[in-house]
Amino acid sequence: MQFAIRALAGPMLLACGLAAAQSTYPARSITMVVPYPPGGSNDVFARRLAKGLSEVLGQPVLIDNKPGAAGNIGTAAVAKAAPDGYTLAAISSSMTSNAAVQSNLPFDPIKSFAPVAQIAKGPFIVAVNHEFPARTPAELLAVVKKNPGKFNYFHALRRQLKRNFRKPLVLMTPKSLLRHKLAVSKLEEFGPGSRFLPVIGETDAIAPGPEVKRVVLCSGKVYYDLLAERRARGLTDVAIVRVEQVYPFPVVSLPRELAKYPAAEVVWCQEEPENMGAWRFVDRRIEKVLGGLEIRAKRPAYVGRPEAASPATGLAKTHALEQAALV
Repeated sequence: MQFAIRALAGPMLLACGLAAAQSTYPARSITMVVPYPPGGSNDVFARRLAKGLSEVLGQPVLIDNKPGAAGNIGTAAVAKAAPDGYTLAAISSSMTSNAAVQSNLPFDPIKSFAPVAQIAKGPFIVAVNHEFPARTPAELLAVVKKNPGKFNYFHALRRQLKRNFRKPLVLMTPKSLLRHKLAVSKLEEFGPGSRFLPVIGETDAIAPGPEVKRVVLCSGKVYYDLLAERRARGLTDVAIVRVEQVYPFPVVSLPRELAKYPAAEVVWCQEEPENMGAWRFVDRRIEKVLGGLEIRAKRPAYVGRPEAASPATGLAKTHALEQAALV
């Protein structure tokens, strides 16, 4: 991903603006539009840059998040702003890729902007399931070509971009892990030889597998609540296994992990009520996995909120009490 700062102006206007700015610019605050939600990488880069620019220029550089339409809403707002150097945009390469799939953009990605500086760059990563029979781009292409029509490329905004009309896309996902001190990865986990893990086994130093009494399967942020509570209690006979992918179900990785604990009971833990979340989907699949192993557990037990008509109580205090009881 290339990440650049661009100020609205044609080449001539930008040149005139720069000449005038030698003595008077900036005379007031500058707005830096980030066409993406707060908390993402683009936003983080922009805020760090804005702080430095404010100190150097002696004027406030204000961040204005205008997310939506894969960055097009905020980018269009900058395209309509006065070409005076007081409206900047922190834009990723999606500005140019959007032009390749949309013919009616409200701006020209080349003519509507003048590039100021590239402040960061990074690679795009293609990841496949751990059990997929390909480890290089060439092998991936070979598998896809050998099986025409079998594979699809998915992106949450794919359908939004291809349609000739716009409708809201609502994604409901917790943001608490964005700044969670434990929700991090080591750099080498993104390097050569690394891969996506559909199942992540125990990471702490606990009792040997045969001595573990309970295996807790979970997915998502509840893992960090469980981990914190186990560490606080000093438990060593409870293993926590993260199921990072529920579909396609990890029929190879999960048995390999559960086989380490022959005497343990197996439970599925989730924050959502019993009639929501992944439980109703994974229940029989976990049972099938257990049935093929020579271990004590043959059925998973459920640990979580009881069935409900709403995914949340609506009261933070009540939610906290339920969460404490769940853990």
